[in-house]
Amino acid sequence: MKDATLKQAGKVLTLMENTPCEQLQELLGSGLLSDLLSCDTKRISRDEFRKMCGLKPLVPEPVVRLWQERDGVIRFTLPPTDGTTGPQWIDRLEGKGFRLSKWAKDVLNSEDFKPTSGVICEIAVLKGMLWNDNKRIIKNIRADADNRKLTKPSAEVACMIREMFSDDEIEAMGLFFVVTMHEPIIDSDGGPDLLYARRDGGGRWMHTACVGPDYEWRCGYGFAFVASQVVSAQDSATQS
Repeated sequence: MKDATLKQAGKVLTLMENTPCEQLQELLGSGLLSDLLSCDTKRISRDEFRKMCGLKPLVPEPVVRLWQERDGVIRFTLPPTDGTTGPQWIDRLEGKGFRLSKWAKDVLNSEDFKPTSGVICEIAVLKGMLWNDNKRIIKNIRADADNRKLTKPSAEVACMIREMFSDDEIEAMGLFFVVTMHEPIIDSDGGPDLLYARRDGGGRWMHTACVGPDYEWRCGYGFAFVASQVVSAQDSATQS
């Protein structure tokens, strides 16, 4: 191996040009520089080396998303349901910093909120962009879901979606709201409500919409249905 040239040595000195004297002295005293000069640097991953030194990687790590989108439909799989009741969901979500409207609490405290255990759902969210503004109404959305062989979720799915996705992730989906298209639950004023996760208005919200079949939605809404569901093996064995 050839000895270093003056030009190469000059480049090394340039790297150290703005390094504080104390820091340079610590580097020389540590022996690390000597070790680097003695080792085969081709076998060292620079990103791993930077990570060990507490530095950020040169190339940002790819963002791992819990969802996929194709043709205006977002799909993801929820964890198994765990039997959490409506009142327990209120405590659970608020304990994690989420905010629930009065009407959302009405729905969660209703006897019609039925929790399940061990059910794993694949969710399909139909984005509002799939319909023209004057066609984006409940009966059309449900008809489209039927044509796609999607089924009505339970209300607890709304809580799981809110817990699973941050506001930033909902924004990355291109949505402001994710409405769970469960059977409407009557609130304390007698209105039929659907639960939805909302990222605007201060963020981290669980709200409800009081809706009828001709209720018109804005484009920024997504509508969650069940694409498929199974009972986890453990819970299936317990039930049998």
